[in-house]
Amino acid sequence: VSSQIKHLEDQLNVRLFVRGEKGVSPTHCGAILYNYAKRMENLSKEAIGKISEITGNYEGKLMLGASSTVGDYIIPKIVGMFKKENPGIEVRLTISNKETIIRDLLDYNLDLGLIAGQANDELLIGNIVLVDEIFLVVSPEHPWSNRKSIKLEEILEVPLILRERNSATRQLIESTFEKNKIKLTDLNIFAEFSNYEAIKSAVESNLAVSFISKWACSREIHAGVLRKVDIENVKIIRNIYFVRRKKEAWNPAAKAFYKFFTNSQEVLLERDYRIV
Repeated sequence: VSSQIKHLEDQLNVRLFVRGEKGVSPTHCGAILYNYAKRMENLSKEAIGKISEITGNYEGKLMLGASSTVGDYIIPKIVGMFKKENPGIEVRLTISNKETIIRDLLDYNLDLGLIAGQANDELLIGNIVLVDEIFLVVSPEHPWSNRKSIKLEEILEVPLILRERNSATRQLIESTFEKNKIKLTDLNIFAEFSNYEAIKSAVESNLAVSFISKWACSREIHAGVLRKVDIENVKIIRNIYFVRRKKEAWNPAAKAFYKFFTNSQEVLLERDYRIV
């Protein structure tokens, strides 16, 4: 790579990179050349995409990112079905928090992201593809397990497990309490866990109650090891978005996956995730 950069600098008679204390960074000319290179790459993707649409033969690499709930409980199944229909596309999946997925999209490390909530960045565009609901769940041994509903303020009386700070689920729960004039400092927080599997295990053991995405707990509810408890006049809903860079042609593999997901997700997910 270094020899290729040197050859290009000699050809253009300019320096493209400078080395400093914080590493290598592009010069003004280097930044200009990079922008043109990205435009050339996008034109190439657009041309390949048009040909793929005509022939129906999609090939290439898809760098896909998903926030934790979506990546752990939804995407793997969809990717498996997609690969059966598109064996020529290599899918690389990154599962991380929402902020990391957004950063990786902006840094061109991902082609497409699937996140809970909006990206709130003018360089990205998002489309709603799913609606998630956050359930209050308890153990079958908990006193609330046979109740049809509770009032939100009753949660102050019991131990509560929350997701880690800055997680999308945690932010939504905190916002719900604040809107209902319940102080976070008044909650009896038993623990904070960074993944739903640990939370489900603790709730099943009747250590505390918790809020969990329906995608993460529907099977346990069907199996009877967790119980969903409604909250009077409160529904905690969030949208799931596909996100990509705004001013860029579709990566053909990303476009094929997006179409597959939006055309098939209801059929693929209904059997496993429907809550009666």
